[in-house]
Amino acid sequence: MLTKKFITTMILFVALIVTGSNSFAQNLPGDKAGRVADMLYKKLNMTEDQYSKVYSSLLGYYTD
Repeated sequence: MLTKKFITTMILFVALIVTGSNSFAQNLPGDKAGRVADMLYKKLNMTEDQYSKVYSSLLGYYTD
């Protein structure tokens, strides 16, 4: 009975860590800027120079 409760607790603990780490990583300014810049890169067929300028601008926006 003790091991079943322990295993259940450990599974719940691991699930909470996994969901918490994923949501934290997506809220960093660089991640937000990268997602938006990637989306614009694909939709607007930007060059690498345009992409880097857009990313820098978005990074400054999301950092503030």
